[in-house]
Amino acid sequence: MSAGYGDVFLMNLPDGVISNVLSALPVEQLLNASMVCKAFAAMSDKLLEKLCKERRWALPRFPRGQSATTAFPWRSLYRQHACIACGKIGEFPLRRLVSGHTVYLICKRCTAIPWVQERLVRENLFVDLEGVSGKKLLSKGQRTKKRRLSAG
Repeated sequence: MSAGYGDVFLMNLPDGVISNVLSALPVEQLLNASMVCKAFAAMSDKLLEKLCKERRWALPRFPRGQSATTAFPWRSLYRQHACIACGKIGEFPLRRLVSGHTVYLICKRCTAIPWVQERLVRENLFVDLEGVSGKKLLSKGQRTKKRRLSAG
């Protein structure tokens, strides 16, 4: 017995069961699951709202009578704070080489991954050495070593 396109088994499950499954996913996979369909996006947005509020991130305030421009505002807010490569919390701003505007965030772990470094070069992005919370990307010893390598 083959299931047709309209006979999607997951959507026949109660919302509570789907929500429990989504809540067990790591955040990176939750963001991916939120792209599957509108029902998953709505459930994921509720879970992301909880995560954002735990981190004390707030949605921007809108003038009276005006609402958010996106259907899933908490997903958008989380993506603004997430690492572009892995989806975890980003710390270091990525800026456009020409304009200097912050475009994305990246975590310290992902700055060392070769394919991420290649993508940053390809897209003309550079990483701030100081994170949004004041953390340094390189320790003092690494900065000194890097200066010696670039001078010699």
